[in-house]
Amino acid sequence: MTTMRWQFYKRFSLVGFVGGGVAWNDFERFDSTETIVTGGTGFRYELARNYGTHMGLDLAFGPDNTAVYIQVGSAWSRP
Repeated sequence: MTTMRWQFYKRFSLVGFVGGGVAWNDFERFDSTETIVTGGTGFRYELARNYGTHMGLDLAFGPDNTAVYIQVGSAWSRP
């Protein structure tokens, strides 16, 4: 997965992300695979500067569905 963040004003930032993978559902035929690419965008607000804690809202797009995520904290380190 690739993630980019742009801090556009003080504690506010925008993120973009994209990821991909291969999936299969037949253990007898590993050659029957499907490549899946997903991505999305989001908004972050920095809650605690000393701890690097952000709160955000993401909109993610997949081949079949669209999802909305609300999150606190982050799995991605900030440079």
